[in-house]
Amino acid sequence: MEERAGLAADGPAPEAGAGSERGSLRRDLAGPLRGLLVGQCLGQCGDGLAQIGFAQFVLFDVGRGASPGRIAAVLAVTLLPFSVVGPFAGVLLDRLDRRRTLVLVSVLRGLLVAVGAVVVAERWTAPAYLAVVLLLSSSRLVLTAKGAALPRTVPRARLVPANAFSALTGSAAAFLGALGGSLFVGRSVVAAFLGAGVLYAGAAAVFALLPGLGPELTVPRGSALPAVRRTVADLVEGVRLAARTAAIRRPLLAVGAHRLLLGAGFVVLVLVADSQYRLRASGYAVALAATGIATFAASAVAPPLAGRYGARALVPAAFLPAAAAAYVGGLFPSLWVLVLCLAVAAFAFQVLKVCADALVGGATPDAARGRVFALYDLLYNLAFVLSALVLVPWWQAGRERTLLWWVAAGFTAGWVVFGSVGRPTRDGGGRWWRRGPRRRHRPHLRGPHPHLRGRATALVAGALPALAFPAPAWWWLAPAFTVLAAACQATLRRAPADSDGTGNT
Repeated sequence: MEERAGLAADGPAPEAGAGSERGSLRRDLAGPLRGLLVGQCLGQCGDGLAQIGFAQFVLFDVGRGASPGRIAAVLAVTLLPFSVVGPFAGVLLDRLDRRRTLVLVSVLRGLLVAVGAVVVAERWTAPAYLAVVLLLSSSRLVLTAKGAALPRTVPRARLVPANAFSALTGSAAAFLGALGGSLFVGRSVVAAFLGAGVLYAGAAAVFALLPGLGPELTVPRGSALPAVRRTVADLVEGVRLAARTAAIRRPLLAVGAHRLLLGAGFVVLVLVADSQYRLRASGYAVALAATGIATFAASAVAPPLAGRYGARALVPAAFLPAAAAAYVGGLFPSLWVLVLCLAVAAFAFQVLKVCADALVGGATPDAARGRVFALYDLLYNLAFVLSALVLVPWWQAGRERTLLWWVAAGFTAGWVVFGSVGRPTRDGGGRWWRRGPRRRHRPHLRGPHPHLRGRATALVAGALPALAFPAPAWWWLAPAFTVLAAACQATLRRAPADSDGTGNT
């Protein structure tokens, strides 16, 4: 969200010179962008370290081991502040100096994490939750300020690669902070919080060396409350727009369903790592590593897949590999098999999310895009939290096999539901279950056996959902799924590969 905000931020970006189109990342980093990204990475590394320390404290220090309820509490505290604070952060940042905001909020994060160290040392649970919520809400404010300031640090023609590099380095820093913290938080959570404080102090020092980042225009005082009210009204309107527009509603529902099931697999892995392998916080870090690496890989693979098949056709197809992975995990619920299966499901989800980003962005009017993506961001994180809450009444040690098979069945149902709907009509509105007009065959793509590849693909894909059933006696249903897969493959074959990859005609 902060990268999207950065592209639309006010304030003039430096004009592109004659050679800016051929500018390099090395040239960009020679300017103030380097300081901005160094401060961002230090802060996000501190965020990852504080989050893994908080997970250790809640799950294992004051708790008696991982449970779905405690994992849901950790996920809620570490994920939801980013979604809830995000839409309102811009309202504040339009009224504050950005560089000063980056410095002061980074100092505030250092103070909050110092308070958190005292709280966890005294084993005060409720104040620990409050401290981490305030800490990560402050981090969201910093990320939004970074996104708004970034266009001031590079020529306009270099905004896209600069935003992409910022997202990549920030995510890697948070991942390394969590992974590095998992190596010692079991011995000292206080050390993790104090280490995060050092990183926040470093970020404040780096931000203090930056030049002015705007904005020049001052907003009259006393106008913040009406702006907050307008933001709430915009979010409500975004919900209404998504509910009545099929082209927006369908990818959002697909992302929410897939994310919910992926979260269930994530929680099961953490629970198995704690109950059977006694990994404690390291199990949480292993699950984060599996999903993080798979997300990076899928982000590189998703664009060519969308260009080949169309984003619309990949939405239901992304449920199939996750279904097979969940079933295999149920068959062999050992740690490293579960890690691999979670990575496969996370890879499929990221492909789905990249496609949904394109579909939602293309179907949403430009004036309403910000509020719809704010809803999208909230749904993305809320589904992961709900996945742990759903498992609260079902989890018992030794039931991971059954739970994973239910997850596999859920993925299969998602494939059937989202694969059974047709493409929307040309006008983009109305009833999203109606098929659009058939595309004419393209002669240059037809070989000597034009249907052989499609039938073979349908046969293989049709056999996969049969794995979602816990007993081989049910595998006779594979022919029925083969018929469904043939229809799905025909949709893939007809999907246009337009330049935007959305499959729109």
